[in-house]
Amino acid sequence: MARKAKLLNGNRVKKSLSTRTHSCPNCGVEICRDTNAAINILKKGMVILGS
Repeated sequence: MARKAKLLNGNRVKKSLSTRTHSCPNCGVEICRDTNAAINILKKGMVILGS
């Protein structure tokens, strides 16, 4: 998955705010930036709540 690819190699793909999707150059996964943000917020909340 794109997030894991970023964590492994530390690369970020620069894009403007008007670009609504992210395509991982390593694994080819394409994800909506809003969906990805929601996933990240959910994961962070679960860590805070200890779930």
